[in-house]
Amino acid sequence: MNPVGDMLKVAIEPAPFIDNPRLWEGLPSQTNRYDDVFAGPRAARTMMPGSQSALTNVDGDSRSQLLPVPEGWVEFIHPEGRPYYYNSELRVVTETYLRHPNQLAFIEEWYSVFRQLRNRVLPSASNLDVFLDCDGRNTCRYYMIDHANKTICWLRQRQTSDIGIADVRSVLGLRALLFEEYWTHLEYVPKNENHLGAVRSELQGTLASCLVDHMTSEGSTSPFTKTECKSYLFSLNQAAESGHMLYLNWSIARIMGLLVHSRNVNLYGQYGARLDRTATVEGRRHPPRSEGYMYKSVLLGGGPVIHLNRLENLWVDRIIYTHHWRGLINDLTEEWSTAVAGAGVMWASNVVFVASPSVDIITKTACGISAIAAGATGIFTLHMIREHRSLGKYAAHAANYFQLYENHATGLQGLSIKYSIPWAGVMWSFGITCVTLVFYLLSSFLVLAGAHLHVLVTAFLVVSAYVYARGVNPFLHDIRKVAHRIGLINAPPPPTTPVARSFPANSAENRLDPVDEIVLPPPAYDAGRD
Repeated sequence: MNPVGDMLKVAIEPAPFIDNPRLWEGLPSQTNRYDDVFAGPRAARTMMPGSQSALTNVDGDSRSQLLPVPEGWVEFIHPEGRPYYYNSELRVVTETYLRHPNQLAFIEEWYSVFRQLRNRVLPSASNLDVFLDCDGRNTCRYYMIDHANKTICWLRQRQTSDIGIADVRSVLGLRALLFEEYWTHLEYVPKNENHLGAVRSELQGTLASCLVDHMTSEGSTSPFTKTECKSYLFSLNQAAESGHMLYLNWSIARIMGLLVHSRNVNLYGQYGARLDRTATVEGRRHPPRSEGYMYKSVLLGGGPVIHLNRLENLWVDRIIYTHHWRGLINDLTEEWSTAVAGAGVMWASNVVFVASPSVDIITKTACGISAIAAGATGIFTLHMIREHRSLGKYAAHAANYFQLYENHATGLQGLSIKYSIPWAGVMWSFGITCVTLVFYLLSSFLVLAGAHLHVLVTAFLVVSAYVYARGVNPFLHDIRKVAHRIGLINAPPPPTTPVARSFPANSAENRLDPVDEIVLPPPAYDAGRD
């Protein structure tokens, strides 16, 4: 035996459970509560006489599938419908369904592991609630809830990347993220006691300020619209008047979670906080617009630049708000619906020309091209409308969609071109049709003029001779008088000064009479004498 060696082995032996990989730190946002789950098979049940079957909540059949709530545990039903359990003595909260066989044993085993670790590394955490989410005996996810400081914490020192927290700029950013996770926890497992009275008052004041900010600022960073703020304030008052604390706490936690998440995105309370939603704080700039893109924009009627300006204002630092996304979808749907109607009109008009037997082959060909462009535009636009109606109405859906079309070198320029195709197709179809009609009418006029060319030449010579003899201004004056007499214009034409021929002025020595210096006034104009 070597006592010294045994002592060294004991000294260097790691503390039990500290490096246990099966008990791992998690976040409230890492829940699987919204995943698919198999609720179990259906089977016939025995109906008891009277109302006993309606009042019992424990299976009485031989194949027991539903156990009573264990002693010491309280079952709560989340407003969304999922049950969860709390043990006030152990200060344990879990979403594991304790009514199923063996689930309570798993929770108790993992709590024993957690308690030994807590007593060894952080005994002061015994007054904190702990959330346990176990997968049988395989693994267990945990985190502790500090209601006094409104945060969550763990027993062991970990890097943010180990737990799944994004990189932060400072300790203030980390504290803000943990504050957001705290409200996520309360949203999923709200407490049935009045412990958020002060938070409710603060939340009501915050919603009022968001309401004013949204009404008075184009670049408001408020995540809620005016209507949403009013609805939230009304809902909080109604929940408070109902007296059901669980529903009130859940309502507060849900709204606070949305609000705190928006604040964290905009660096609320930190250096460089975003004060306008169009301002960047990440140092990201939209890619410059190349000459090729600008040429494409001109060919598409300037639509790509218009759409790109709006998209870049919505997608600043890869952030978009729900109400702005909904506004974009509504505007695009309205614009494209009008484009579909325009494409239909252009298609029908061109088909009429193509089907007309009196139209020449060149005109039919041009109108056929215009009809094909209008038809293709209509089909593409209908596809775009259906696609955007199925995208979803929340910011998460918008972010996924923009990331799908965003390019590192060109940003959202490709998407702006795609958005401009519907109206550009209608514009080009209309332009081709108009040019075709102009040439068709001009050719028809030339054909008509060729049959009566001598009449046109004679009329042109007569008018030219009259204008030359009369003068341009008197000729226009005569036209105005005729228009006034037949009632085309109301005001009579202004009088014209008689045009006199100019002679060289007499020099002093050749002046014959002082009368030459007298300037006679022009004769008075009498409209009745004309």
